[in-house]
Amino acid sequence: MRNFIILLICVVIGLCTSCDGMLDNIQTYLDEGETIYVGKVDSLEAFPGKNRVQLKGYYLYGVTQKKCVIEWLSMEEEEMRLELDVIRENPEDPFEVQIDNLDEGQYEFSITTYDAQGNHSIESVIESYVYGDLYESNLTNRRINSKNITGTTMEINWRPVNDALEVELYYNDREGNEVKRIIPVSETRTIIDDCAYEGTIRWRTVYLPEKNAIDKFYSEETIEEYSFYVERELDKSKFKEVKLSGDIGMNAWGTNMSNIWDDKYGYEEENGFSQADDSQSTLLPQSFTFDLGVLTELTSFRLWQRSKNAFETFIYNSANCKKWEIWGCNQMPSTEYDEKEWTKLMDCEITKPSGLPIGQINDDDIAAADEGHEFIFPEGLPPVRYIRFTVKETWNGTNNTFFVQEVSFYGIEQYN
Repeated sequence: MRNFIILLICVVIGLCTSCDGMLDNIQTYLDEGETIYVGKVDSLEAFPGKNRVQLKGYYLYGVTQKKCVIEWLSMEEEEMRLELDVIRENPEDPFEVQIDNLDEGQYEFSITTYDAQGNHSIESVIESYVYGDLYESNLTNRRINSKNITGTTMEINWRPVNDALEVELYYNDREGNEVKRIIPVSETRTIIDDCAYEGTIRWRTVYLPEKNAIDKFYSEETIEEYSFYVERELDKSKFKEVKLSGDIGMNAWGTNMSNIWDDKYGYEEENGFSQADDSQSTLLPQSFTFDLGVLTELTSFRLWQRSKNAFETFIYNSANCKKWEIWGCNQMPSTEYDEKEWTKLMDCEITKPSGLPIGQINDDDIAAADEGHEFIFPEGLPPVRYIRFTVKETWNGTNNTFFVQEVSFYGIEQYN
């Protein structure tokens, strides 16, 4: 019993001694008083841009914040600091700040709020990359596969492009106004039907480095010239017959004038030719007239001879044209033929490559007829829309009719 009492006394003394030590350990903190933390910026987000960043979040947890301090290191390791006054009015107020004039690179931003007594919040930290010229200099412009001009329309066929947002395309319309079109990256074919007939198109590709970026970035611009004033085959679907006084009908044996622009060239197609009306007493020279459909500076044309039927071959023979004149007019001519309205464009004559007599042909003759006989218009002729053939001689001397299988015209269409 005596030993138990002694042991108990020792335990009590030890406990008292320990409590004194514990009080000594926390006394310093008790002397300093309680620490008061201010509400921090919550739900922090960073929105990168070109040499700038936008930081957004919310002031929460009371309304005592009076100042906000943002700190970061520059790319040269220099400590940077931005102080903002804070006005709290609601339990939740937006925090938003934009930091400009930043060099391109990775940043860490530390944000601390303070109350009027100097108490501070726990810091909020967020990282963001800031983009600049280095990023932009490596962006590639979308490339064009092909650019086609048909009639009054330009067609652009695009190559695929990766990670881009869109393409900005610029051109002038036919009134001289600049047009800007936004081309989605999913669009592979762009049709332009209002551009000037001659000029340039320019375009650049737009990128967004991150979904939440506040700035767009642009590739270098590409500029290409174009012109509708280029030589090409005229659209035969626009051709149509014009009947003037004195014209011969192109309708013998059930044919008609439109057969000469139906794209049937003869060697494998018996039909498709047109023959002048041989039921009349009219003798050569005989004329027929048609509309090209567009005002054109003509450069050349091709004429195909009627080739054959089931019984005989006609090339360089029969009533195929050998010599003729072509006349042109730039506006709808008078129904009563008036030579003053017309300009003689050229005299034409088909020659046989072999030089063999009529009735004899070789492979060279057949090949030339199959390709069509080409005639080049002299330079300096005025643009025309209406064409008048005047046939003067056929191959076998037939003087009351003639054949034409097919014609094709080439030139530079005039739009103004």
